[in-house]
Amino acid sequence: MFDGSLRIGTKFGAAFVAIIAIFPSISAVTYYSLKNIEEIDAWNTHTYEVLGQANILIGSVVNQETGVRGFLVSGDDNFLEPYLGGKESFRNALNQLLSLTSENPAQQERLRRIERFEQDWRTTIAEREISLMRNQATREQARAL
Repeated sequence: MFDGSLRIGTKFGAAFVAIIAIFPSISAVTYYSLKNIEEIDAWNTHTYEVLGQANILIGSVVNQETGVRGFLVSGDDNFLEPYLGGKESFRNALNQLLSLTSENPAQQERLRRIERFEQDWRTTIAEREISLMRNQATREQARAL
């Protein structure tokens, strides 16, 4: 009765069992791959948020400098609007960056150094130039600074 070959039904049954046995492995690999993609996507989104806030931070410093320069050239207080707005924008972007990088001590230190540089520039140069420019007798000193 048994001539060494399997019947077609048995072959189909064995193939079906093999497919069913392989399916959980494929499902597990797919599941972990999708989890990995989700994690990478979250990091990409986070990185773009950090970069966006860093661009705002840089732009706010440029605005501050532009406002001071415009004021030094013209003596018109209206030119200080970018400076004043830049100070607020810098503070907001810095706070956002500190929040976004709270788990990264090295990045936090870099941001604190940037904050100190900006504060130092503002107090030792910008505010001094503005003060000197407002006094007619010291305007050339403000421009020289």
